Amino acid sequence: MTKHLLAAAFAAASLVGAASAASAQNVCVTSGPGVGQATGELALACGEQAIAHDFGSTAVGGFADARGAASTALGMGAESEAAGLAAGYSSYAAESAVALGTSSAAQAEYSVAIGRGSQATETNTVSFGSSTRKRRLVNLADGVDSTDAATVGQLDAAINGVTADFLDTAAEYSDAGDAQTLSSAKAYTDDASGRAQSAAQAYTDTAVDQAQQTARSYTDAAADRTASAARTYTDAAADRVQLAAQTHADAGDARTLSAAHSYADSASRQTLLSAQTYSDNGDARTLLSANTYADAGARQAQLNAQSYADAGDARTLTTANAHADAGDADTLEAARAYTDSQIATVGGGEQMRQYADAGAAAAIAAANIPQAFAPGGSMVGAGLGTWRGETALSVGASHLMNSGRIIVRGSATFANRGGSGGGVGVGFAF
Repeated sequence: MTKHLLAAAFAAASLVGAASAASAQNVCVTSGPGVGQATGELALACGEQAIAHDFGSTAVGGFADARGAASTALGMGAESEAAGLAAGYSSYAAESAVALGTSSAAQAEYSVAIGRGSQATETNTVSFGSSTRKRRLVNLADGVDSTDAATVGQLDAAINGVTADFLDTAAEYSDAGDAQTLSSAKAYTDDASGRAQSAAQAYTDTAVDQAQQTARSYTDAAADRTASAARTYTDAAADRVQLAAQTHADAGDARTLSAAHSYADSASRQTLLSAQTYSDNGDARTLLSANTYADAGARQAQLNAQSYADAGDARTLTTANAHADAGDADTLEAARAYTDSQIATVGGGEQMRQYADAGAAAAIAAANIPQAFAPGGSMVGAGLGTWRGETALSVGASHLMNSGRIIVRGSATFANRGGSGGGVGVGFAF
């Protein structure tokens, strides 16, 4: 199509030039109301309202516009800048650019747009389509020189050769990396397990010693406080009882003596009166009876006071002893319970060892996850690890960049003791 357009344009220009050889500006005759304008020297305008502005410019077609020197616009509505060629309906060529095809546009200097609707927007580029219309170049020979274009067949052969070499190298590198990773993981796990066990044992020993010392100190202090309180309470109670007994006994003796004196005085007066009335024998019997009664009353009062005081002392001492014994028993029981709880708190050495072994199993599981080996490829894998009866499962994913030199890897690990963890890593090959 382009070949035919150019031939037609040159033929038209030759005919017009031959018909108007004496004129510096050539204008084709048109059927419309507006004739073309060739304003530039040695310019050609052919078509209704076609314009050739500058030296050596050519505008062929209705409303064709050749704006710059040595520009060519072929086709209705075609536009071209200096040294540009626009061929096709509503085509446009920037300075020193070429646009071939309906609505094609070479918008950048020295660019080429070929085909209907093709767009060339960057300098020194050739476009066979646009952002919405793609075209393929077909029936091409394989490139030979360094500046020749390569075909898909050439690229496939080159890629297959490189891929085979790379796979061999990647397999060797992956095996060496896995062995080194496993060795590092085992060494790290052994070291971490030893440190964890030593720390757990040291912590347990220290905690037990502290608990025992605290229990002994607490028990001794509680026993001292209880004994001191019991002695103080007993002494105070005994003093109160003794004082009360003495006070009661003194009051009883005083009342008894007063009553005896009153009675004796009364009896003496009565006896004297009777003696005076009856005889001296009556006075003697009365005096004897009075003395006997007074002596018996005094003895009974003394016995009653002593019995009351003894009974009070015995009850007080029994109550004090029972209170002191109960306090000592409660204190000792509380101290034992506190000591047992502290020892139980720090007695988890076996559980800590199990957690440490589960962590070692998790490290082994993570180290055994396979990783991607093809450039641009990804891999999802899983690893299982066991250590001293504990197990762990690890899942992860990895991706090898297209360059084959950078790999990204991440994983998550779950241990049978309930713990979980994760990690990410990146590697660079050089």
